[in-house]
Amino acid sequence: LAHRVCTLRPRAVVICADEVGSSRRMCSAYLQHRGVTGHVVCDFQAAYEFAIRRRPTIATAIHSFPEMPIGRIRAWVRMLGGCEIGWLFLVPNEPGVLDSTEPDGTRMAFGEVMGDAGYMLRTTGWKYPLADKDPHSIRLVYQDQYLLYEWRPGGIDPGP
Repeated sequence: LAHRVCTLRPRAVVICADEVGSSRRMCSAYLQHRGVTGHVVCDFQAAYEFAIRRRPTIATAIHSFPEMPIGRIRAWVRMLGGCEIGWLFLVPNEPGVLDSTEPDGTRMAFGEVMGDAGYMLRTTGWKYPLADKDPHSIRLVYQDQYLLYEWRPGGIDPGP
């Protein structure tokens, strides 16, 4: 995603944050290989420090929250809201399922975490919108659901 954003907007500044060191190294190597500039690959603490200084407009969490324990998801979402990041683009692993993965393998719903941090769901979309028209085609593609949340101070939702 960082490669695509920086290709479309060469002056964009992209923060690639991940708690897994090997993921950060792979991301950094890939972006270097593609000649991408204007990015920062870092951990949670560095992402927070960067976001406080730069005030990003949007954050993305693509297939990452469902791989994390709910406490870590809560920390990330609170950090985003604390930095007043206005939009969060979220892609869960399974359409319609907002579940964490706990260290013991159990799953916990994290939908309420979003609202608790002031993020309100504004719109949803599908990777393959036409796949839903034919129930048999859903088996032929990996369907993703896109969720766009808007941050509101204090979690107050004044409506669209």
